[in-house]
Amino acid sequence: FISMYHCILVSLYPCIILSLYRCISVSLYYCINVSLYPCILVFLYHRIIVSFYHCIVESVYYCIIVSLYLRIIVSSYHCIVGINIS
Repeated sequence: FISMYHCILVSLYPCIILSLYRCISVSLYYCINVSLYPCILVFLYHRIIVSFYHCIVESVYYCIIVSLYLRIIVSSYHCIVGINIS
């Protein structure tokens, strides 16, 4: 259980960093395309807090699913290889 938890955490780090980068990039891109003053007042709040939150939550869910899937495949592979060797 502890190793699986550690494995999921390790696989989440790059995912979270990438999603942070992606969310900030998207926010800045939209911010530049919209006029600057409304962006500073309203758009930053909406885009960075609301969308950013959704973006991070979605990417964390996705990452957990992918890491669990990969973990099951690796475990199954080792299990099958172990049975074949013995």
